[in-house]
Amino acid sequence: MIDRIWALIRKEVLHIRRDGRSLLIVFLMPLLMILLYGYAISFDIKEIRLGLFDADRTPASRALSESLTSSNYFKVVRTMDDREEIDPALMQRDVAAVLVIPTGFSRDITTSIFADVQLVVDGSNANQALITCN
Repeated sequence: MIDRIWALIRKEVLHIRRDGRSLLIVFLMPLLMILLYGYAISFDIKEIRLGLFDADRTPASRALSESLTSSNYFKVVRTMDDREEIDPALMQRDVAAVLVIPTGFSRDITTSIFADVQLVVDGSNANQALITCN
């Protein structure tokens, strides 16, 4: 079995040495792919269209929304005054996600370590939804 593998390796090495184009492909293609994937191609999703429903309307909730939008990953394109606006905005694809800050957010921040917020994400684009949640 080992003899067959060595014979196959020898045959391929001889073939690559005889054909200059194959040698070029063997060495140039991985180099080209490293350069492309390293510098030219980006898989980051930037400026995700975000809706904002702030039921708390306090400085703490505004600070949370400003910290999200200052990163270039999220862009608030719509603010909502009622929970009933969330589903139509997602269905019409006005927004890709909606950040819901409930009433009592600032109280929860000051009294405990954790405060609840909700992120409602459009799941029709699974890749974008996964990246949005992370």
